[in-house]
Amino acid sequence: MKAAMQDAVDRIRTLEEEHRLLDQRLRVLTRRAYLTPDEQREATEIKRRKLSAKDRIVDLTRQK
Repeated sequence: MKAAMQDAVDRIRTLEEEHRLLDQRLRVLTRRAYLTPDEQREATEIKRRKLSAKDRIVDLTRQK
């Protein structure tokens, strides 16, 4: 049981780091006055990935 809990804690930390890095990149993009179509797609993908990471964090937290 301890190993499973440690695995969940490690996974949460990894997901939190991923979420933080995605947030930083999104902030860089949203500071610009204009986004190219590629940047707009990237921003949309980042938002999707951030939400997914947050959902997985919540799921893992509930499983503890």
